[in-house]
Amino acid sequence: MRNEIDDTLKAKKQEFRSRLIDYVDKYRTFLKNDIDNRLDIYFCELVNDETTHNIYEYGAAVKFFRMLGMYDIDTTRAKKFIRFYESLYFSGLKGRRKYRLTPIQVFQFVSIYLFLRDDGTRLVRDAILFVPRKFSKTTGAASIAVYDLLFGDSNAEIYIAANSADQSSRCFRECKNIIQQFDRDNKMLRKTQSEITWNKNDFGKESSLTRLTAGGKNKDGANASLFIYDEYGSARYVKDRSDGAELFNVMTSSMGARKEPLTVIITTASRVTYGPFEPILNNAKEDLIKENPESDSTFSSIFCPEPW
Repeated sequence: MRNEIDDTLKAKKQEFRSRLIDYVDKYRTFLKNDIDNRLDIYFCELVNDETTHNIYEYGAAVKFFRMLGMYDIDTTRAKKFIRFYESLYFSGLKGRRKYRLTPIQVFQFVSIYLFLRDDGTRLVRDAILFVPRKFSKTTGAASIAVYDLLFGDSNAEIYIAANSADQSSRCFRECKNIIQQFDRDNKMLRKTQSEITWNKNDFGKESSLTRLTAGGKNKDGANASLFIYDEYGSARYVKDRSDGAELFNVMTSSMGARKEPLTVIITTASRVTYGPFEPILNNAKEDLIKENPESDSTFSSIFCPEPW
């Protein structure tokens, strides 16, 4: 039985690859000229080297092209985020510096920001980035958070959460350092140890960016527009209770009034075998393999060994 399942999955991967070859040939000029050449580079990597890419990468790529034929798109918004990211200085071994997005990162961010609903709002409302270590996880999370603080709703509420104060502080500190690049005198934004808020301004901006820790004080009165959970894969159940899951549920349930809410889980693999992220990851894997159209509002980028 196990061998039959494995053979079915292997055949599905080959089917994905075959369809991807046709998609890349059909959309190559559009990808290069209208969005970003690195998308074509990434898809060609998938086509040419199936041994280093798993079935979930192929599923996400095929899903991207299927959605191109189904939904309206906003290339301006997608390219705006890429330009924003590549204009920032992030921490590094040799001091703060700019980084050029890799082809897979371009694919991830474009997949989040490109597609539109019928009413013109962003289609993707949930993003699951299950990535290896040293994958620029913190810079990615910080860039999304600062982008929403600057260009999101006038009253945006951005929350960055993690399982420990140290982890949430790391991403929050990167956000503060990014903002310091263009607001050295703190004229635009007020920064504390746990929150960044707009000062009184002529733009009508009242947005805030707050860091949270599982097990800490929950924001029961929140109206979150963006919720980022860093290392949710390490959240665990203890006696059938999880501080991380409780925080996650409180924040995601607070988004009902927002027109373009976004929840981002960005995490690496962990040793936790009984935690709230496990069913989310398993459902995302299944949706990619089965090509579930009801999951189009979720973008999943999953790096892990093949399931066989």
